[in-house]
Parts: sequence; structure tokens; C-alpha cells
Amino acid sequence: MGVIFKYLHNNVTLYYEHDNNPNPSNFTLHTHEAYELYCFLGGNAVYQVEGTPYPLKKGDILILRPLEAHYINLDCTIPYTRLYIYFRPELLDNIDPQKKLLVPYNCRENGTYNLYRAQDPSKSIYSFFIDRIINSVDDEGLQAITSLLSLLFEIYKAFKNIGKNEIEHSIDYYIINYINKDI
Repeated sequence: MGVIFKYLHNNVTLYYEHDNNPNPSNFTLHTHEAYELYCFLGGNAVYQVEGTPYPLKKGDILILRPLEAHYINLDCTIPYTRLYIYFRPELLDNIDPQKKLLVPYNCRENGTYNLYRAQDPSKSIYSFFIDRIINSVDDEGLQAITSLLSLLFEIYKAFKNIGKNEIEHSIDYYIINYINKDI
């Protein structure tokens, strides 16, 4: 894997990576202890989240809450580029004490509403903030965190527009949500 840029902080880890010849054994089923925001920037792939397939297009964003199982099926003959950010909820303590920016992560069943796709990626607000992260020149860490917060806000707005009838919570959701928050 070729790391183009990385930023490591107590509550945020960011990687911008490119592989000319991706090895499928590097992309097996896994989970994380932190929240993840994943940006697909190039390749040919289907992302699997809790058994739900998401065919990806350049500029797609996926959100994954802690312990949400996922992996990617790649066409290994095509270069693969991505940006992914892991963050802990403590990042938002002073900025968003009510944790509204985590609503799209926490208020859905596993494997649902993970994908956020711009209709026109070249004009998308998502692309604007992703470009700010990957093309940062001066203070990379500050640029990454402020862009992450802006992306989270845009995703929050998009999630609020999902019809209330489309969101139904199973008992599994409440159990997993309880485990993630309290255990």
C-alpha cells in the first residue's frame, strides 16, 4: 500500500492511500473501535457492510460506526485510491456536545444507510471537502479536522432528509447501540 498522506492524533487518524496493484488479502472482513468515514477515490469495487453490498463510484462516501463489520471486493487489475478517517466521539465533545454529527452513524440499523453519493461528484460539497483534505499544503492536521467536521455536517443534513418511514429499528439495532455506547 502506498500512503500518500497520513495524520495521526489522539482522536483522529487519517490515511490517504493509493495501490497500483491492490492485494485482496489486505482487505478482509474487519471492524474498528472508532467511527470511520471512507471516501472512494478510484478503482473498481463493491464495499460490503454487514452483508449489504455497495457498488462504488468515484467520490462515494461510506460511514461506519464502531464494530460495524465491513470489507471491500476489489478488481485488483485496476489501481485503488481511497481516503479514510477514523475518529473517536471525544473529538466532538466541545464542538457538538449533543453528538448530532453522529446521528447518521448511530440512528440506523447495521448495514443500512452507509453510502452517501453526490449526483455530480465534480460539483459536490463532499468533493470540495475531500479535495481540501488531500491537497492540504499548510497545516495538514487542522485542514483535515475542519474538513472532517464539515463532511460530517453535510452527511448529517443528508441523513435528516431520509424519510422517517424509511428508518425502522430492529431489536438488534437497540442491542448493538447499547453495547457500543455502554459496554
